[in-house]
Amino acid sequence: MNWMRPLSLGLLLCLSSGANAASAIVYDDDGRYGYAMNHSTLSAAMQRALQHCAVRSRNCAQTATTTAVGYSAIATGTVAMGFALGEKTADAAQRKAERMCRQRANDCTLAILWRETPSGIAPPAHPGHAVPEPRLYSSPEVGQDAAGTTH
Repeated sequence: MNWMRPLSLGLLLCLSSGANAASAIVYDDDGRYGYAMNHSTLSAAMQRALQHCAVRSRNCAQTATTTAVGYSAIATGTVAMGFALGEKTADAAQRKAERMCRQRANDCTLAILWRETPSGIAPPAHPGHAVPEPRLYSSPEVGQDAAGTTH
């Protein structure tokens, strides 16, 4: 049971860390993932989770986020992962994450469990802007300058 001591210590650190609660998970279909917990904004949490996932996979296309008070968990197996975000109890988060993981793998175990503890999620500084339409640029022919004058 020596393996439980580091797990328990890590769990205690996670439960007591941070005062903000934007958490995100980014994952692929093969069980590779990245996560971020207790960030001040959803954007910051998503960026961090994507950075971690991109180190492991080129297909980090699925996401989940929360700003709710509660417990979150990630369970992993050899080719699968499962998660729960913002559950009322630690046990509920663990059960939900393991159940999701076991839909694709039989060797699922709890990887991490944490508690979201919000204290005012910061709204975006300013709203996003529409992406402008691409402009087509023509390159000058050989022997012409940008105005089209031949030399």
